[in-house]
Amino acid sequence: MYVTSPEDPAVAAYTVPEPARVPALMGKLVTWLNEADIDAPVHVRASMAHLNLVSIHPGPTATVACHALCPPW
Repeated sequence: MYVTSPEDPAVAAYTVPEPARVPALMGKLVTWLNEADIDAPVHVRASMAHLNLVSIHPGPTATVACHALCPPW
């Protein structure tokens, strides 16, 4: 999955990380949650956490796996 640049649809502005990189990226996210920007307003931290989590998401196959593993609400 990738997001293209608005100026040139042939240019990828974002691509999902390789699955092998996900554990390290999640580690960085957890470290940030525990240590960085602690004094920022909670809504800013929550927004940044969501943005970073979504950017780490390894693609559509992970969504299927998560839904298969998570119980329904």
